[in-house]
Amino acid sequence: MRHRGVMGLAWAGCDDDEIASYGDHASKAMIIKYAGVDRQIMRAKHTWKKRQ
Repeated sequence: MRHRGVMGLAWAGCDDDEIASYGDHASKAMIIKYAGVDRQIMRAKHTWKKRQ
């Protein structure tokens, strides 16, 4: 699974273990690398909604 696949699963709310079980990434470091930016974006949007 490439970055786009990990990104989609992260946006769907999957945690690292779920992403690892679905894809072929054995390394959690790679999952964190690929999903980290997307999770940060989701947290920022969620925080912004709370502000409004």
